[in-house]
Amino acid sequence: MNGSIENHTHESSSRQKVSSNRLAHCCLKHHGLAALIAVSPLLLAPGIVAANCAPDEPDSGYVDSDGDGFDDSLVATDAVIVGGSLSCDSRVASGSKLVKSTVADVSSVGAGSTVVQSSLNRVFLGANSHVDRATLGAPEAEAILGEGSVVLPGARVFAASIGKNARLHRNANVNGGLGIDFMRLGDNLTLGQKARISIRKLGDDATIGARVEIGESTQAGDRFKIGNDSRWDDGGVIGDNVTIGNKVRINGGFNAGDGVVIDNAVTVDFVVSVGNYTTIERAVSIGGYTDIGSNSLIMNNASIGSQVTIADRVLIGRQASIGEGANIGEGSIVDLGAAVPAGTEIPAGHIFTSDGTVSPLP
Repeated sequence: MNGSIENHTHESSSRQKVSSNRLAHCCLKHHGLAALIAVSPLLLAPGIVAANCAPDEPDSGYVDSDGDGFDDSLVATDAVIVGGSLSCDSRVASGSKLVKSTVADVSSVGAGSTVVQSSLNRVFLGANSHVDRATLGAPEAEAILGEGSVVLPGARVFAASIGKNARLHRNANVNGGLGIDFMRLGDNLTLGQKARISIRKLGDDATIGARVEIGESTQAGDRFKIGNDSRWDDGGVIGDNVTIGNKVRINGGFNAGDGVVIDNAVTVDFVVSVGNYTTIERAVSIGGYTDIGSNSLIMNNASIGSQVTIADRVLIGRQASIGEGANIGEGSIVDLGAAVPAGTEIPAGHIFTSDGTVSPLP
């Protein structure tokens, strides 16, 4: 079927006389768009006309009970359309409202949803969702949003599937790619304003702060949190319950286990791994190609050089520094303010004190 609902000239507006009069009466009486979009069945505002979407050949399955030019199985008789355009291959479910929006290329709007001044192109929008002045999907970059999603003005979603109850704030950008880089994001996502993410896979209950940037080929588990103005570049996999603070900078190839906590203003260079339940406190810097074990604690303002190995259950004190290539054994302690020289080997169960002494722990 070819055709769409599209702009129509004033000269031919008499074709919509009944609908126009009905809308005019509604607006004079109730003074607002809210009353207008509550009217049913499908209404065509002045300047809008339904194209003929009936099949070229007789089709016993085609039913257009309300005369809107669309098969009732595609556009529900109680849907409301005010302005914009709707392609004949798109679907609008019962109770939905489209206001000055473009819906095209086999898109689907779920029951009870509202789309206002937005562009939907190859989009599958779940029931009871709300989209306001946003851009979703493209011919080769479909967008899928689960039921109860809210998309606020300026947000954009391409090549991504997002679960139910998403909250995409103003000017947020979800931008996946083709093939394996198509994004698959879980339920209950909250995406802050001006955030830009291309994460390949994300679990449920994620909270991503304002102005965050996450690059391609990244993955995170359930209950992932990352604070405002943080950045995680391309590449890496992190587990469940990972929390990253504000103004954190993580370069590519970052891997972390479950329960990792990274506080504010931390910097992490390329190809760093962090084990389960390790905590990295505020303003720590970590050099590239460094491995940090599980259940360790790196305290405020510590500096870890590149190619360092830190085993499990290690404590690095405040303002300590670890030189390039050092190896800190399991269960060891580096005292606050201590400076471990490059290439130093600290055996398991030892303490490196601020005067450079290495001693077994009691």
